[in-house]
Amino acid sequence: MKKKTQLTKLAWMQAGFRALTQEGLSGVKVEILARELKVSKGSFYWHFKNIDALKVTMLEHWQAAATQDIMQQVLNTDIEPQRQLENLLKLATDSADSSAYGGVGVEAAIREWARTSTQVQTLVIKVDVIRLDFVKRLLTATGQSSSTANRNSNLIYSALIGLQYLGHQDSVKPQQDLLHLLSLVLASTS
Repeated sequence: MKKKTQLTKLAWMQAGFRALTQEGLSGVKVEILARELKVSKGSFYWHFKNIDALKVTMLEHWQAAATQDIMQQVLNTDIEPQRQLENLLKLATDSADSSAYGGVGVEAAIREWARTSTQVQTLVIKVDVIRLDFVKRLLTATGQSSSTANRNSNLIYSALIGLQYLGHQDSVKPQQDLLHLLSLVLASTS
């Protein structure tokens, strides 16, 4: 007798992110996810009341893992702010664990989702504000004035978002490109 596979809530969320990245929001459906995971739909309902509950959980997980957890990792290091910024960019562009979540395109897929959902748009704006403020604080800690740090945090964060959309092109190396931009930003003082 074949033993049934028990999936975790995380496995369903990861499948949801992969579907979102590959198919857009229309791919985030119980039937599609169950088929991909090779399980019955009943497994889904063990963890989630409905597909909307999965989507809310996905967004909460994204906010925690892709923002709060990364910021905490950066702050837990006892190194100068310039190295913290480098670590931040490395963590933000690390694709080692991203395949379980749909690859490097997951952030772009969430931003696309935000175009059609006020709830998601509100969360993305909140996350953007938190991330921009964090980068600005680190830049200020390197000795940049508040206005320069503000401008430079906008440049770095905008480049990150843009590189996520271009990540499929072979010539784009988000981590290398952002670290180069950071070196230019840190060299500027006005």
